[in-house]
Amino acid sequence: MTKQNYRHNKGPAFVRITHHLMDSDAFKSLSHSAVRVLILLIQRHNSYNNGRISLSAREIEDNTPMSKGTGNRAIKELVVKGFIEVTCKGKFTVKRASEYRLTFEPTLNYLGKHIQATNEWKDYDKEKGIVPNLVYPIS
Repeated sequence: MTKQNYRHNKGPAFVRITHHLMDSDAFKSLSHSAVRVLILLIQRHNSYNNGRISLSAREIEDNTPMSKGTGNRAIKELVVKGFIEVTCKGKFTVKRASEYRLTFEPTLNYLGKHIQATNEWKDYDKEKGIVPNLVYPIS
């Protein structure tokens, strides 16, 4: 019998993506690369670290069959379509990865209080390919 990865004796770990999210126009418009990166981010989410989920271009390259450039484009696509928000921009010179927030999951503030999910992806405009009224990062 093989040993499985169990968390808190509640069974093997899993990634939760709701049907509501998967059936949305925004999700259906994602590239395969963006879906892979989104799954990596969800895999790192543990209910307490939303807004502080770190993921670097090198980690994307090591965990998926895509280059750093493709990984960076996938991150930008997830931001533009409202699935994630960049909360802290990483810097290679100090070896710090960027940190992200999943917009479809609640977030804990600095006092430990839950903040509702903002769900920007629900406002995705299929014709324009963006979420209106969303502030996009410059780079």
